[in-house]
Amino acid sequence: TNEELEDISHWLFSPEEYKPLMVDNQSKVYYGMFVDGSIWQNGAKHGYLTLQFQLDSGHGYSVLQNTDVRVNGTRTVTLNSRHTVGKYNEIDIEIELANNESALTIENLTTGQKLTLKNVPQECRHIRIYNDKLKHIANVDNPSQNMRPYFNKEFIHLSYGTNTVKITGVGKVRFISQAKLTFI
Repeated sequence: TNEELEDISHWLFSPEEYKPLMVDNQSKVYYGMFVDGSIWQNGAKHGYLTLQFQLDSGHGYSVLQNTDVRVNGTRTVTLNSRHTVGKYNEIDIEIELANNESALTIENLTTGQKLTLKNVPQECRHIRIYNDKLKHIANVDNPSQNMRPYFNKEFIHLSYGTNTVKITGVGKVRFISQAKLTFI
């Protein structure tokens, strides 16, 4: 659209380096790279650039959304997803367990999924669960440690709309979401 072309122009000539391309009033993000280009200049060194941008996928993304939750016992939160590509929005989760805690459960009551961490050793306080494409769990402080024995291998995703999520345990949980969006 004309609005997107204006956003692209601002992005190209921004003084910041390696800034993501964001359009539609900063609500959509596109990832990709320039694959070809040409330049035209007149004698006064005025002219224009023609660049070909190739997307990394056939869709855009929403702006990255982080939802931080502190829990001491049981807490219920709502997470919204307005994805338009795919049936679900795969989310990453970052967990910081409180000292002397060895278990945490996250249950998406909307989809019926239940992620469980049990018998987590004391040296594993900071955990990251990667969901979109990668499907991996890692100890952030010691990435070489195998975290799979402490994880029930159920990854949480969001359905379209409002999702009710129940967290049981003690610590901090960050839900990291970037919904896939169609171009329209």
